[in-house]
Amino acid sequence: MSHPPEEIQAVPVRHPGRWLAAVVVLVLLAMLVHTLVTNPRFEWNVVWSYFLSGRVLDGLAITILLTVVSTAWRSRSCSPWSAWRSGSCSG
Repeated sequence: MSHPPEEIQAVPVRHPGRWLAAVVVLVLLAMLVHTLVTNPRFEWNVVWSYFLSGRVLDGLAITILLTVVSTAWRSRSCSPWSAWRSGSCSG
């Protein structure tokens, strides 16, 4: 006669490498933020004056417009995935 197998006691796997990597990434991120905030050589007033200039804002507006138009165009056209799934193109 065979006996039923014993129940397995599952133990969660530990991931010390992931924790170490997360700590390293957080320390590096904190160092980056500290550098950006405290370093006077970044001259943030100059950065903001260029960033908020008319040409940059016009370029940003055109980029956003093109993104919206291309997304709308793509959603109306027949993608290979939808044609494969349905067997036809209903666009």
